[in-house]
Amino acid sequence: MLADSSSSAFYDIVGPKDVLAQSLGTPAELWRRNSHRVNDSPPGPYDGRTVEINSGDNLTAAWGKLNALLRANNVRQELRRTARHEQKGEKRRRLRSERWRRKFADEVRKKVKLVIEMRNRDRMWGAKH
Repeated sequence: MLADSSSSAFYDIVGPKDVLAQSLGTPAELWRRNSHRVNDSPPGPYDGRTVEINSGDNLTAAWGKLNALLRANNVRQELRRTARHEQKGEKRRRLRSERWRRKFADEVRKKVKLVIEMRNRDRMWGAKH
């Protein structure tokens, strides 16, 4: 529990007459104002994988949003992976391969961006290919 605001460590650092400290209030007031934002319930199996549909919404668009969410969260890949047991060595190999593929794709992206910049630079100065 916090002591009174004048002896709080917050005021020892910033000082009670500081404009910022006055606008924020005491630590107890800050806690009281912001504690309602804390979500005490643990996430359920459908959290982050739910798309709300209102009466005027297009069902096809909602289905597309849901598919995009599932793709972004790798739900289908995870489901396929967990359908059968994956041995430790296989998992290690798969993860190494996935890391390598991500790094390789990132490097290719950088090279393509560099080539495009070089072509644009040449065009800007009127050089011929």
